[in-house]
Amino acid sequence: SGGAGIANAQMEMAKDGCPKKLADVNVKVNITEGPVYRDNRISLEDLQVKAKKDGMAPDKKGRMTYGLTSSHTFTKTDGAFRTMTDNIAKTSCFWVDNITVTVGLDITVDVANKFPTGTCPHSHIMEHEMNHVLVERKIMYYYAPIIRDAVRKAVDAIGVRRNIPSDQLETEINKMDTYLNGVVSAEIKRKDSRRTSLQRKLDTDDEYIRISRLIDACPL
Repeated sequence: SGGAGIANAQMEMAKDGCPKKLADVNVKVNITEGPVYRDNRISLEDLQVKAKKDGMAPDKKGRMTYGLTSSHTFTKTDGAFRTMTDNIAKTSCFWVDNITVTVGLDITVDVANKFPTGTCPHSHIMEHEMNHVLVERKIMYYYAPIIRDAVRKAVDAIGVRRNIPSDQLETEINKMDTYLNGVVSAEIKRKDSRRTSLQRKLDTDDEYIRISRLIDACPL
């Protein structure tokens, strides 16, 4: 979601009253993170369902998911637009002055309630899950400049919007704002796809066996 801020420069246009082309548009991408939320309430059975839904269920039949790291990404795109209006012709132009994209990352680690917090098995499961947390963070920061470049490319391709009826200016600015939000959302979808692929690489056969042996070795 995002809102359009309008830096309004009302003036009577000359022939070349609008810029011929955009200067370099300042695009910033800010990443915000909340603390990792740890949840130990889910049953072992429900955790298997959640892992399957997230695309993180074990490949081999009979294997169980003891812990699961998931994330939610939310975005806010704020664009400031410059405008010029010809009060005689009643036409306007506008262009993007600057854009700030805020990307928030919320991470949750579920551990099955069969392994209560503070126990030996829980500690081993959390040790593995924190590797997944690290991937969640790395992939988000990896994609920050990709999102920035995608937005800048979209803005450059559109350039200055000209000859817009003045009474439709706000509508057209809102359309541009929606379009730029869509550019950001498309990159987030690509990020999520890559994220799932990288997360699955952590769950190798050797790692599954290692964690299982550590849990089995815990004192009763």
